[in-house]
Amino acid sequence: MILENEELKKIWFGAYSYEETEDGYLQAFQYTKEQMNYFSAVEEWYVRCFASSAKTLEFLTNAERISFEYRIIWEGSQDTFELEVNGLPVEIRYVKDLPDEGKLEFNLPAGEKKAVVYLPADATVLLKNFEIDGSYVPAKKGPKVLWLGDSITQGYGPLRSYETYVSVANRLLGYDILNQGIGGYIYDRTSVVKMEGYVPEKIIVALGTNQYEDGRIEDVEEFYERLIQVYGDEIRILCITPIWRGDKR
Repeated sequence: MILENEELKKIWFGAYSYEETEDGYLQAFQYTKEQMNYFSAVEEWYVRCFASSAKTLEFLTNAERISFEYRIIWEGSQDTFELEVNGLPVEIRYVKDLPDEGKLEFNLPAGEKKAVVYLPADATVLLKNFEIDGSYVPAKKGPKVLWLGDSITQGYGPLRSYETYVSVANRLLGYDILNQGIGGYIYDRTSVVKMEGYVPEKIIVALGTNQYEDGRIEDVEEFYERLIQVYGDEIRILCITPIWRGDKR
């Protein structure tokens, strides 16, 4: 059975919106058009705001084989596509070993199970023609959680999409994740905008490593003031303070 793109959207988590290309590929976005236009002023931010950070295909199934066609239109640190079955990684495909366009196939063990395909965190991936040889049901997710941050949140570093800390939280807590982490980012109130139709139940912020030498506490204060202005003071906001850096003194 090959899923039409409308069906593919139901198992593709981590997106705010989707668009279909003329040749049938589906692209998922975690930012609004307004945000993406704003990021276009800084190339590092712009290319990474399209990345497939913390996006997953998740479903319950009795299938023993799945496949899909992919197209990589940008890549950064060349991490991975990974298949997880019942909470354990079972197959890894490294971006560095793959052509920019092709087809991936994965074998699954027999019986009912939960399957998760992690898409690369530091590459922009389009999909089409998801094929499955059994029945399936989209995964049920928990609270909507908006993640804001820099490259640590986006997932740069581990070279394993399965091992980014947002992906770990996805596994352990079952959040319905929207990951707006972006490599090189800073406390910047302008990028915090109301997203039509999206209201998170919790916001997690991890910023500061890219501006810890600036000493501008005003940027931090204005950022959180803007968050409260946009989302209200009833939504819980959790702040992860900047991680110590060993490359600077």
